Amino acid sequence: MKKQLLLLFCLLLACLSACSTPIPLHPTVISPLPFQPAQTIPTTETPEDEIEETPEPHQETPPPNTGDIMVWQSRTGTKYHSIPDCGSMNPNNAKQITLEEAKARGLKPCSLCGPPQ
Repeated sequence: MKKQLLLLFCLLLACLSACSTPIPLHPTVISPLPFQPAQTIPTTETPEDEIEETPEPHQETPPPNTGDIMVWQSRTGTKYHSIPDCGSMNPNNAKQITLEEAKARGLKPCSLCGPPQ
């Protein structure tokens, strides 16, 4: 493999040295187009007294049900995770449990993968 790469490099070097047009070693600077200010488009504005504001309906978002959120527990660890292969976890031995169950078992959230709390 090293011989092939060396041969390819030598071939490329030979082609470059045989080339009659010099190849610049730095990128060519392209001058920008001349500046043209943006055109303003006239608009018809509605007077402020004609604008009606519709109040947003107040919707309370219920707190998430921790029984629906799933997390991962390693076979021997004391933390719960958001992914089954966090750090040195063996994903084949990881078990998916609910967040509620993880908290009930006294597991703490992992600081690496940042699971839900």
